[in-house]
Amino acid sequence: MSPNQEYYPYISIQNEQFISEYLAITKNKTCWQIGCYLGSMLYIDIGGKCKRFLGKNKKEWIIEGTDVIGVRDCYWEIWHNDELVIDAWTDNTIIKEKIQCLVNQQFIDVIIEKDWIEFCFSDNYTLICDFTNQNEVEDETDSILQLTSEDKIEYEILVYGKIEKHI
Repeated sequence: MSPNQEYYPYISIQNEQFISEYLAITKNKTCWQIGCYLGSMLYIDIGGKCKRFLGKNKKEWIIEGTDVIGVRDCYWEIWHNDELVIDAWTDNTIIKEKIQCLVNQQFIDVIIEKDWIEFCFSDNYTLICDFTNQNEVEDETDSILQLTSEDKIEYEILVYGKIEKHI
């Protein structure tokens, strides 16, 4: 069970429903910040900016995108045209610099295949996230991608590509 399932009720949805709903929320919004944490995990802030309070005391806060793609525990690659820019197994000192290629790019599409999901950005940039568990996540119910909107987790994608929508 993903850590958020106990707090947010969810339902499983089909790929087509997810694509339709997610594009309605994020299409044509611009990435204004991308960063990495805990090695190769990514956060991609798109859309407007909003404050999100951290912890229970609500005294600390960060600025993040109104929409965030959170890449957690999966293998990923960023491509430009037909050239690999960077992947999750690249040295961490290089990742922080190379991922900046997505800044100022508009989010334009999402494509789901059997073994991966593609987040497509303008200027032919693509973030591909793997569903085949190359990172060897032990619990198949763990979230490998979290997609938030307006500080609320909207969707989680689990190992092997199962999509959950929080309701």
